[in-house]
Amino acid sequence: QVDGTIEQNKKFIPSLIDDNPFISKHYKQNLLTLDTVSKERLLFGNWEYSNDPSTLIDYDKILDCFSSTFVSSGSHYISCDVARFGSDSTVIGIWDGLRVKLYQYQGKSVVEVAEIIKKFQAEYQVPTSQIVIDSDGVGGGVADILVGCKNFVNNSSPLENPITRQKENFDNLKSQCYYKLAEYINDSKLYINASGTIKEKIIQELEQVKQKSVDNDGKKGIIPKDKVKALIGRSPDFSDTLAMRMIFEYTPRFAVSVF
Repeated sequence: QVDGTIEQNKKFIPSLIDDNPFISKHYKQNLLTLDTVSKERLLFGNWEYSNDPSTLIDYDKILDCFSSTFVSSGSHYISCDVARFGSDSTVIGIWDGLRVKLYQYQGKSVVEVAEIIKKFQAEYQVPTSQIVIDSDGVGGGVADILVGCKNFVNNSSPLENPITRQKENFDNLKSQCYYKLAEYINDSKLYINASGTIKEKIIQELEQVKQKSVDNDGKKGIIPKDKVKALIGRSPDFSDTLAMRMIFEYTPRFAVSVF
């Protein structure tokens, strides 16, 4: 039932295409070519999905992210969404400008995650100030080990626009960064190096980036994580890792002038 109830003599058992070990690869590929509404329903099991004006990222632009190899290299960054519960995964993004490769880990301790990041930091020569950690929950332990990194606190105040020097009209930092991520994807400014299951998960998560109802004070925001988890059956760890990178787009860049 739409209201979440069901008759006592019945039971709803949710399942997706990947739950069937005998499914044809060709059938799955065919589903990926469908329009967004059909794909959401048949591939992702989101039967209540419809063309939603609150969606922030164009579906075709999401797909473009995986082929936009023309995106230029730049400064190196690391973003990390640390797992909070056993079913969640730790995702680490290694950035070259706005080009990113994402790594997923299960069952890693705070210390282990910090060590993995340190290895990436040495390999890609990433300054500690250009590492951002989701410090809500257990992620704070990783941030404590990586002294000098940026702490990403989802419900903290939005940052100033580096050009106008005014705070932007968002309900919190997370919403601000997701809107910036949506802007960059829609403008073809992001390249994601991913394939297979990880690519499918990223697409699924980015499709759920939607504007929530405007607050009474007119501040913009995105739908909460618990609602996204209910829709896709897991935490949006990949999209959170992508969004956190946007904090550096609000960090003032200093240039040395020679007189």
